[in-house]
Amino acid sequence: NDYPFVTPSDIKGFDIRYNYQTERYISKEWLKKSGDLLPKDTICFVCIGSTIGKMCLLKEPSFTNQQINSIICFDNYDSKYIYYALRNIQKDVVNNFGGGGAVKEIINKSTFEKIQILIPTSLIEQKSISKILSSLDDKIELNNKMSRTLEKIAQAIFKHWFIDFEFPDENGKPYKSSGGKMVDSEMGKIPEGWKVVMLENVVIRNKKAMRKKEEWENKKIIDLSVMPNFSMIINTFNEGKNFKTNIYELNEYDILFGSIRPYFGKAGFSPIKGAITGTVYSFKPNDDSLFSYILLNITNKNFIDYTIQYSRGTKMPIINWDDIIKYRILMPNNKTLINNFEKLVKPLIVQIKENILQNQTLSQLRDSLLPRLMSGKISL
Repeated sequence: NDYPFVTPSDIKGFDIRYNYQTERYISKEWLKKSGDLLPKDTICFVCIGSTIGKMCLLKEPSFTNQQINSIICFDNYDSKYIYYALRNIQKDVVNNFGGGGAVKEIINKSTFEKIQILIPTSLIEQKSISKILSSLDDKIELNNKMSRTLEKIAQAIFKHWFIDFEFPDENGKPYKSSGGKMVDSEMGKIPEGWKVVMLENVVIRNKKAMRKKEEWENKKIIDLSVMPNFSMIINTFNEGKNFKTNIYELNEYDILFGSIRPYFGKAGFSPIKGAITGTVYSFKPNDDSLFSYILLNITNKNFIDYTIQYSRGTKMPIINWDDIIKYRILMPNNKTLINNFEKLVKPLIVQIKENILQNQTLSQLRDSLLPRLMSGKISL
């Protein structure tokens, strides 16, 4: 695991600056054979397929696959400025230069090389412009890092309390390791007095359909493409105008699960009130105090494994709602325990939501400054 191997799926959206994690890595032995290691701050631009136009800067020396065009800047050009200059014309590049493939959209290398961007001759001016835009992206990335940390804390508390059964007993001590009584159940040993219930007993599905396009065309939409794998943090949204049918109402803090190919683990919560596609199940607990507990159950690996096991289809398996609500979870007999968990974890989730919304504002500010700085309408 020496050098990241970046593919289009590792560039998590159209609105990121750096790639931070890849699914695959290349060994040092391969470097000796190929010698094609790309340096830090190389600009990567996806040039083929459904995600054409996604781009990022490399966080560290890496390899990429052939679906990505990579730009290494000469010393008299600032790579961050070139990245933002391409970001400024990102949609135009896709619209004007995409195509040319028999099946998939493609921007071939010779066409990509002909793309023109406006660049100040002064390296100092380039860096001044990129510094302003980078300062906004720095804050966005800081918020994202904070949100990931808060998510891990919430998951750790959930595991400690409801999987390891080390929740505080009446004396404030860890229940199981302090000798708390465990009894047999269909889910193995569980604390005495707890019971096993199905999701259908504790959640309500949101299935209020929107009938006319004008109901959703100006709303933000959550669909499978903006839901990250194995993270509850949904921080990008699609535009309603891009969808024609199968749209439903979406409420703030709805719990979400992607129905298609559940092995991707697309589970989380909605930070916005908007709309959602029918390929994503939207639901909420029938008791508000259960919100964090249900959310952490749904985003837990045990639930993902269950949906994989009961999904149907080979090429594109789907998990049906009727199978989802048959999933069994534990329900403590002590309402105070659930309330205390909610008081402890819900503020973490609220802060994640606030970080997401702040990032939306920062992104809008950055995107409004971007064309003005690039065109010289705002001079430095």
